[in-house]
Amino acid sequence: MPSPRLRALTARAISCLAIVAAATSLSGFSVLPAAIPATASGDVRSVTAGQPTATPSPTGTPSPTDTPSPTDTPSPTDTPSPTGTPSPTDTPSPTDTPLPTGTPTSGDTPTPSTLAGPPSHILYIAVPHPDDEFEAASFYANRPDLYKVFVLMTRGESTYHCGAVGYQLSLLAGAAPADPAPLGMHTASCEQARLNSWLGYFSAMSASDPTMPGAFGAPVVTPPFPSQAVALAREPRVPEDRPAIGSTPRASVSPSATPTSPATAPSAGSSFTDTTAQVWTDTLGRGALVDFDLGDGDLTQAKVAWAMRTVLANRAALGVDTTLPDAGIVSAYSNISDKDCFVYTHADHAAVANALRNTDFGVRLQSVATCRTDPGASATTAVPANVLHGAFPADGSVGAFAANYGWLETPQISPTNQSSLFMGVQSFDVRHQHLPSTRVSGGDRYGTAVAVARAGFPGTAPVVYVASGVNYPDALSAGAAAAAQGGPLLLTSPGGLPDVVSAEISRLHPGRIVVVGGVNAVSTTVSDALSGLAPTVVRLAGSDRYDTSRRVAQYAFGAGPVPIAYVASGSSFPDALSATGAAGSQGGPVLLTPGGDATGSTVTATLSALAPKRIAVVGGPNAIPSGLDAALQGIAPVRRLAGSDRFATNAAVAAYAFASAPTALIASGLNFPDALTGAAWGGTAHFPLLLTNGSCLVKPEADRLETLSVDATTIVGGTSVVSDNVGRGNAC
Repeated sequence: MPSPRLRALTARAISCLAIVAAATSLSGFSVLPAAIPATASGDVRSVTAGQPTATPSPTGTPSPTDTPSPTDTPSPTDTPSPTGTPSPTDTPSPTDTPLPTGTPTSGDTPTPSTLAGPPSHILYIAVPHPDDEFEAASFYANRPDLYKVFVLMTRGESTYHCGAVGYQLSLLAGAAPADPAPLGMHTASCEQARLNSWLGYFSAMSASDPTMPGAFGAPVVTPPFPSQAVALAREPRVPEDRPAIGSTPRASVSPSATPTSPATAPSAGSSFTDTTAQVWTDTLGRGALVDFDLGDGDLTQAKVAWAMRTVLANRAALGVDTTLPDAGIVSAYSNISDKDCFVYTHADHAAVANALRNTDFGVRLQSVATCRTDPGASATTAVPANVLHGAFPADGSVGAFAANYGWLETPQISPTNQSSLFMGVQSFDVRHQHLPSTRVSGGDRYGTAVAVARAGFPGTAPVVYVASGVNYPDALSAGAAAAAQGGPLLLTSPGGLPDVVSAEISRLHPGRIVVVGGVNAVSTTVSDALSGLAPTVVRLAGSDRYDTSRRVAQYAFGAGPVPIAYVASGSSFPDALSATGAAGSQGGPVLLTPGGDATGSTVTATLSALAPKRIAVVGGPNAIPSGLDAALQGIAPVRRLAGSDRFATNAAVAAYAFASAPTALIASGLNFPDALTGAAWGGTAHFPLLLTNGSCLVKPEADRLETLSVDATTIVGGTSVVSDNVGRGNAC
């Protein structure tokens, strides 16, 4: 007897027969009626549109005047700012992650002409059902550096198309027959047909993308793996329930085996647990396919976590090179709430996505395919044209997807947006990063500045900039100038030069020292001491912090032109800190402006003289009025860089200034000393500076580690201001 579930699905299918017979066909393959429930199969898609939710905007807190603190006592590096609460930059947008400024196109990624070199890292792709692998294609396509291991969680045996009515409808619509012809839902023949389609798809796609595994020998069946006390039982496998529908099956494109079964075959109608895996290894060394049988429609987070832990712990048993480091794990698409793009609530997809979001597997990163408007979306990338058109040809002809999965359905493809499950523009939510990290710090802020100088300048330096370590305005302007002129920024107490700083300047043996700030900020006692350490000592000081900022820019960058200039508020430090390293890296100055100045009166004359090719204004309209942008447009094109708070603004600056970086610097955004010297170093070394609250990176900043292809981080400051977890990429 058919199961109640099968009878119910068959009844629904029959009721849809008239609709399907009249449905539009594409390239001879049927378009499924929307009435078939997603819970019945790994293949049914539905669309729901909606609006993203908004996040309220915090307000900013201005900083005190530019008069330095009278105390000569150095503040330790490891002591955070007294408030403990960051002064928000502003709130220009409703989410932490600004949406990408442009939609990537499939032509953005070059097509590899040949398979180039052996892989250097392993990427795992967690796949709920056979046919879901395309949903993460932009993450792994055209990547010869990645050995790709596709981990299949279920065989998709609940699909309606393995039943008599569903399969007949596919054939009536002109689909190529399955191999073998499936003889019912939850049957061994259904599982084998779906696995053969899976293998055929990879074989076909490897012709379009030569970095894809696709040349397979016979599969290897592993011994049973320990269940680790996880409930892994799946629904029963049922007997074949009908004769094969008359058609000549196509030949298998890759050798396959009968689906694995428990050591003791289950009786009909009994649930069972199978902890073995089938493995197909690519003979050209491009990757492998791993097949688990965890139950279509029965998948849970715990099952997915078990499968991924099993693969990671048994690479040798699976035939995967144990010497290659992990690149991470990426999963197929799941969007379980209304985020203004394709909504797909299939429980198996949600189980895979949630397992990657909620379980830290200890790999380089975990990434979930999601909607572009999801506030958690880290990056949006296009599927390369060769892969997109290999699977779904632009002319509507039969591609690799329809040729192998057409008996299931022909899905819609949205090549330039995210209006369907299969999309040419894909977004990912990155979680649980694990990066190697080092730390540079000293006994206090002055010692940390010295440690930074030693790391950035192990030899000598032509110039050293010196500014007060007890207040920030002068040092903000000095950091970009020091980076542009090839020297470090060191800090001093107002009344006397710390011994550790004096010794470091002697080691650096500069030809010139530039003191930034008036005598109230850096006393004549300090400048006199500096005179004995270099042939030339120059003091740059103005009537206030803004005038000093202009003088530093004019001194360091001359008459111009400069490639870029950054403008930030001088009323507080976070935005200007973010700007300093970026400006130094790009060869431009940082000019400070009063927070309420919408006319640009303090900076327009200097900017005109510097003749920048572009201007970046850092901070939202609560920090710098929107009118400033219009006032500066007559000098150069203006770009506003802002986020919901100082940390999100910092992430926006890093994304704007850097296309990629091997290393990222991380420093506290709650206090300024360590970040000041770190920003100057970052400008010289072309490393982005990310600001932290001390315990984690906000999501947009953690995302930058992935989008900038950062391989390692360096923390600037002690452990009480920035924890070790932050350096590994720990996100809030």
